[in-house]
Amino acid sequence: MSERKKVTLPALFRKLTDAEPISMLTCYDFPTAYFQEQAGIDMVLVGDSLGMTMLGYESTLPVTMEDMIRHAQAVRRGSPNAFLIGDMPYMTYQPSVESAIRNAGRFMAEAACDGIKLEGGAEMADRMAGIVSAGIPAMGHLGLTPQSASALGGFRVQGKGALQAKKIVDDAKALEYSLRAGDKMLRAFYDQDMALGYYLPALEMIVGKEPVLRHLGSKSPVSIRRGAVHRFTPEERDTVIAQLRDVLQAVRDTPTARMVAQLANRICIAALHTGDVYQASIRLYEQSLLGPDVQKLVVETAHGKLVGILEFPGPGGPYPVVLMFHGSGAGKEALAEDARLYHRRGIATLRVDLPGWGETTVPMTLTLRDAQVLKEMITAVLADERADPRGVGIVGWSYGPWHGAQLCARDGRVRAMVSISGVFKLGDKRPGLQIPEALSRARWEPMWKAGLRPPWDAEPSPDTSVFDVADQIRCPMLLVYGALEPEKFRAQAEELAAVVPTAKMQAWRSGVHVLFNVPEAFESAADWMKEQLLGPPGAS
Repeated sequence: MSERKKVTLPALFRKLTDAEPISMLTCYDFPTAYFQEQAGIDMVLVGDSLGMTMLGYESTLPVTMEDMIRHAQAVRRGSPNAFLIGDMPYMTYQPSVESAIRNAGRFMAEAACDGIKLEGGAEMADRMAGIVSAGIPAMGHLGLTPQSASALGGFRVQGKGALQAKKIVDDAKALEYSLRAGDKMLRAFYDQDMALGYYLPALEMIVGKEPVLRHLGSKSPVSIRRGAVHRFTPEERDTVIAQLRDVLQAVRDTPTARMVAQLANRICIAALHTGDVYQASIRLYEQSLLGPDVQKLVVETAHGKLVGILEFPGPGGPYPVVLMFHGSGAGKEALAEDARLYHRRGIATLRVDLPGWGETTVPMTLTLRDAQVLKEMITAVLADERADPRGVGIVGWSYGPWHGAQLCARDGRVRAMVSISGVFKLGDKRPGLQIPEALSRARWEPMWKAGLRPPWDAEPSPDTSVFDVADQIRCPMLLVYGALEPEKFRAQAEELAAVVPTAKMQAWRSGVHVLFNVPEAFESAADWMKEQLLGPPGAS
């Protein structure tokens, strides 16, 4: 057999997306590893079952890290090109996230492994998240987990009953979420081609059914192979955007305008396009919304205009108003569904494009001005006769809570605030979301060139930390975060709660960044805000 290339994670993902089989075997020693290498096996697992098959133990529990390292080293020498997985032995990861990261690192450094495997579901998801955050690929093991055989009543097949089966599914989801931290857009951020391949058939269906669009043809302008991720060339992306421009022009004033505009917005983001078609999709979406209870609020400031969508839950009033601040990489359009939670509770919403984003022309400066200018938005909304004049609530996601917390400290009209996975110190260097540089540049540079933002890698002003003004915050704050978030977001929530007496933490065990996988978190936050603005249930 000729010498083969090293099997890497990208190579495995290419096989997956191209529907090619991936081979995997267990191995404990050099001679078996040598034969597996000659057979071209893609992945090799050095399992802790070697304690029973090679060392003569009655279970896997006595196996040590030293045992695993020694056997993994032998397997690596026999199979230098396979993707090698080291199995974490008993009590090398269960005690803490720190022990999990340290011992996973030993497999990588001492045995040249490519990744690790550990047993356990939701209860081990934080260990999994910590290992992955440290840059170590990880694999989960559910169902019959030998290290827990005593608790399972022996080596028995799991999942045969409905409750057991549901637990396995829930555990799988918890592990998946721990590996895939991010907000609703992160999957598209990490693989824009996957997102485009998902959205274009939906657009194709709309074009084929909407009478005013049939002249454009019912087929996608790019031929996509089914069952695999299509890799779009720059020319193909331009073709998609050109068709989208024609679709948006033709669909105006039709019943499907809102649906098409939402889909077009997502296609533009996946295609890394933030130009005229992206802006046209935003305008069309807003026009389809406007009516007696929905209006665009434009506030002229000395630095440019602030733009938001003010929506009341129904006729009459006055209603308390919650300002909604999006996260980085989003805009007010992304908050429409979340706003419904507040409308159902009798609360109006003002979805705001923050400085440097969307239709707002106030530039982002990464200084305190980015938050302070939003005082003018509060003044404008409280001037509306249908708004409760006593003040506003604020809810923000990720980057948005920084603005909200600065306003809490500086504007007494803020009555309550909800932070969902908020960041409060912009220059914090602890691990956060790892968004690819190509995406950051693609979304940042057009706005930078237009004068709406500083260069994409600019540092924030040193006086922007919320912790510097934490002693001035008097209103109630609910700091919501997921236990599986990157360290920056979890730590900052805990640190702010420690210095703001009116702050309350709410951690969701299986939650990832912005908690898109825990819908009950948003319901709970909306209930809390209703109680702050309208009083507890039964209050007059």
